Amino acid sequence: MYYVMKPKKHARIGMFHLEEAVLDVLFAAKNKGECIGVAEISKRSGIYRSLENENSALNDSIVRGLLIKLSSEDRIEACKQANNQRGWQISEREFLYRNDETDI
Repeated sequence: MYYVMKPKKHARIGMFHLEEAVLDVLFAAKNKGECIGVAEISKRSGIYRSLENENSALNDSIVRGLLIKLSSEDRIEACKQANNQRGWQISEREFLYRNDETDI
């Protein structure tokens, strides 16, 4: 018997993995004391970046959407990068959760 998963289930699984990739990047950045921007998150996570058009507005659209979702869930927060541009960092609560230092 061949089992076919429904498209919405594939999408939910995919979103989970994309969110985890972004959170892992932000977790590692927080360990280094970094606040990083959308483009850097895209590069470090390997989520879509056009090799042909580095300045395309679509390069970081997937990550931007994920950041908006994660921010609304209070899992990440805005911060100021070293170049005074807006960046992102994992929230303290999420950081502690990923460090297994709290019972959330």
